[in-house]
Amino acid sequence: TSPRYVRPMGVSAADRPVLTVTYQTGAGDTTPPTGTIAINGGAASTSSPAVTLTLSATDDSGIVSQMQFSNDGTTYSAPETYATGKSWTISSDDGPKTVWVKFKDAAGNWSVAATDAITLDTTAPAVLNQAVSSVTQTQATMTWTTDEPADSQVEYGPSQAYGSMSPPDLALVQSHTVTLTGLQPDVTYHARARSKDAAGNPATGSDLVFQTAAPTMPVNAFRGEYFNNKDLTAPVLTRTDPAINFDWGSGSPDPAIAADTFSVRWQGSWDFGTTGRYRFTIRTDDGMRLWVDQALVLDKWI
Repeated sequence: TSPRYVRPMGVSAADRPVLTVTYQTGAGDTTPPTGTIAINGGAASTSSPAVTLTLSATDDSGIVSQMQFSNDGTTYSAPETYATGKSWTISSDDGPKTVWVKFKDAAGNWSVAATDAITLDTTAPAVLNQAVSSVTQTQATMTWTTDEPADSQVEYGPSQAYGSMSPPDLALVQSHTVTLTGLQPDVTYHARARSKDAAGNPATGSDLVFQTAAPTMPVNAFRGEYFNNKDLTAPVLTRTDPAINFDWGSGSPDPAIAADTFSVRWQGSWDFGTTGRYRFTIRTDDGMRLWVDQALVLDKWI
């Protein structure tokens, strides 16, 4: 057989199909988170460099991953896992302080810094010019000043152990006035001022001593003070007795007073009308003392 020639078939350039591919490169997440910070719950001042930060942050992606802090806005702490609370220490010198915080999202975008400010005050106020005035049988007014705005309270009692406190007045002022009420007549009291400034620094004044006014004595009658003890402290009953002529037997002067363990102090002002010699006679099955014009004339205390 004769050899055959096969002509290859082809496609001209004009007839070739063209494949066009269109693609777009994505820009990704370039939006940083936003957030806030509050120092000690937004307080204006603090007495300690150790503070608590309250934080919040949001991001379009829904994920805030890290945060970092600074006391100067330049040097930041190492990034750490995002949380809504953080213990932090500001610089220890007194004065205004600012804390900066930045937040990072999952795409690596860091936010601009959020800030909050607080004043560090570690100095207690000075308590000055303490004075007691307007003293009556049951009340006294105490005044003082401080060298910065502070609250007002008075500690008081019959000794330097004090034992009682006036209700606190939380208004921050420099001129202070507290009226003490419910005092006992003719008693020596000790008192001192107490003040705290806005940062909570406490200050205490020096001890002051004052005496309440003696009770007005009834004329031609007796003011009786009845005690549940033999040392005449803390009367549980006070009344006017026209005369001292009682026979309580095995009982007591009043249901509030215990039998056989009580004592009574009678005081009165008597006008005898004419000058002369007078005899005082006391009959009692227990101890007694008698003063006339502050002079002890009978003493049979048991």
